[in-house]
Amino acid sequence: MNDETLNSDYNQFSDWLQGYRLSQILMLIAKKNITNIIGPNGCSIDHLIKTCNWNSDYGLRFLSALAEIGILEISDDFLLLTAFSRKFLLSGSKESQLSSLEFESK
Repeated sequence: MNDETLNSDYNQFSDWLQGYRLSQILMLIAKKNITNIIGPNGCSIDHLIKTCNWNSDYGLRFLSALAEIGILEISDDFLLLTAFSRKFLLSGSKESQLSSLEFESK
């Protein structure tokens, strides 16, 4: 195997791993009903963490990850869904894919 093949194989593996990680995040969003808790008008970080029954450290780390991948925005102690999330991950949107994620997360 040459270096080019190894790099290509590693890149493919990295893509698969990234896809797996993103799918796990989406499944947790559906299972915990996160986008609907935040809703179209947003909610406080504390409200979401308490509603999901998470400890603060875990909740903050997970919410920061969601912000980094473009699922939500964090402003002070308030959460807002991005336009993408309101379109595809919020119940009631014409383009919502949340029911598919809910089905897959069972």
